[in-house]
Amino acid sequence: MRGEKGQVLLLIVLLSATLLAIAGGIFFESLVQTQVTKIQEESIRALKAAEGLAEQALQQGSGTVVLDSNKLNLPGASGKAEVVSSLSNVFTTPLLAKDEQYTFYFYDYASGNIGPALTPAMKIAPEVDICDSNSFVVELTFVDLSNESFSRDVVGCPDKSIATKTFGTPFTAPASHVVILRVLSESSNFPGTKLVLTRLDVDPATGDYLVWPAQGKTVVSTVRTASGVKKTIRVFQSYPQIPASFFVTKFN
Repeated sequence: MRGEKGQVLLLIVLLSATLLAIAGGIFFESLVQTQVTKIQEESIRALKAAEGLAEQALQQGSGTVVLDSNKLNLPGASGKAEVVSSLSNVFTTPLLAKDEQYTFYFYDYASGNIGPALTPAMKIAPEVDICDSNSFVVELTFVDLSNESFSRDVVGCPDKSIATKTFGTPFTAPASHVVILRVLSESSNFPGTKLVLTRLDVDPATGDYLVWPAQGKTVVSTVRTASGVKKTIRVFQSYPQIPASFFVTKFN
């Protein structure tokens, strides 16, 4: 009888231990899921806060905007958005689809002073070479704002006979304040391309490449929560883009 009671007691102990282990596992998983959900929620709020700071910095136009965590549901969070200078002799456009264009400034648009027309030594090429599968050209419209004149040229893939210049070939631009780049392709499936404009002029004093004038405002915005979640975004707002219809005649 005692043996049977001992076995029953042992079974009860084992069953209790098993139930406790299961309950502990469920509690631990629930705790982990709660923590993950909390981190995900904080991540979303931090991203929205970073985007809001970036928008404020763009509206402000210069300097730094600091996060006011009291106005957000992010106690203890810190962050700032700053308008930064990112001048270089290399500029990459956004992705341009077929027939889309991009306005590139040869002068400091923000100053409002067009100054003398520029004749930069430069080259143009797609960010990723897609000439093998998608031949295309870029029509260049050079605009001289001082005498309201413009000229055109075409740069493109080697197999395009209408291209007067080949991608990556250095050339000297005619006197201009603005160049408008329009992507042209015969294929209706053209995937679009980013264009890289490289300035080849050299500063005689330093031997370094001269940089392009700013093409817009660049803002870097970072927000870090009290728990360590960090979100950083980089936003580029280009200067005004001239509509394609301004220089392109269409017949219906």
